[in-house]
Parts: sequence; C-alpha cells; structure tokens
Amino acid sequence: MVVEVGAARHGIRTAAGRPRLSRLGAACALCLGLALGLPQAASAAGDLGAARTLVEKHKLGAGMKVMAFAAAARTDTYANLVKAVGQPRAEAAVVDQLNQLEPKYQPRWDANLAQAYTRHFSTAELKSISDKGTESPDAAKFTERGNAVGADMLKVSAPLLSEMVTESLVRAAAQLQQEGGVKKK
Repeated sequence: MVVEVGAARHGIRTAAGRPRLSRLGAACALCLGLALGLPQAASAAGDLGAARTLVEKHKLGAGMKVMAFAAAARTDTYANLVKAVGQPRAEAAVVDQLNQLEPKYQPRWDANLAQAYTRHFSTAELKSISDKGTESPDAAKFTERGNAVGADMLKVSAPLLSEMVTESLVRAAAQLQQEGGVKKK
C-alpha cells in the first residue's frame, strides 16, 4: 500500500504494518492545515506562479489524502463498509483508492491552495517565504494569515474534496466486493 507521503511520514500504520490514517492523525492534519491558513491582507494579490512554487516546494498540499480520509470516515458509506468487512479492510480499501486517485486530484488541490495564497500575500512575500522558509522576514505573516488561507481553501476545495471522497468510497466498495465481499456476522 502506498500512502507514504502523508501517512508514513506521520507514523500512521495499520496492524499489518501498512500505512494507516487514524482519526487522530486526520484531525491533527486538519488542524495543522487550518492553522497554516492566514487573516486576509488587504493589499495582497500575489503572482500565481510564485504561489504555485511555494506550494510545490514546501509540499503545502500534502495533507489532501489525510483530509479526504477524515471526511470519508465520517460518512454512512464508510460505516457500512466497516460493518460489512471490518474496520481494517474497509480502511485499507479506502486508503488504497485515495492513493490511486491522488494523481487525479492533487494538481487541482495544489492549484486551489496556490490561488488562496495569492489572495493573502504579495508576490514578494510569496517568493521570500518560498526561498527562505522560516528565515524569511515574512514568515510570521505566514503563520498570522493561516486561518484566512485555510478558510479560503475550504470554500474553494470543499467540492473537490467531496468528489474525491465519493469516488474513493465507490471504488473501495467495488474493490471489496471483488475481493470476496461481505463478512457475515
């Protein structure tokens, strides 16, 4: 199973040693994502290219799969999968599908995140933070404006996340059905 970027880095593993996304890990990732979102700067209107560079260089969109799993795990569909095949198999199937869908959704997620940053930072600020990270004179602004960027990202990306979650659940259900279906109680 390949969740390496988000799950393995955060030490999230299943009982079988495969990467796992726990509810606690998902909640932490969501909080971190929102904490990185930032209050609006009135004069911001940064260059989209500089924002994309920042997002890509620092992998700021890496929490997408964790957030998608957290959203999936709160659905009735996921609860029904757990009832049918047990929590470990349901989770593994959903995580597997999220991994497979990542290449389809990550570019749009990152583009939405970059767009959100352009509304809160000037081009110079984006370039400085991208180049110098925590050593940037604008690093404090990155932290201060985190909630506003997160709120913008939520507004713009909620439909994308919902689409990814829906597709992953449908595909996971089909995968589990193909693998031998439902565990009888």
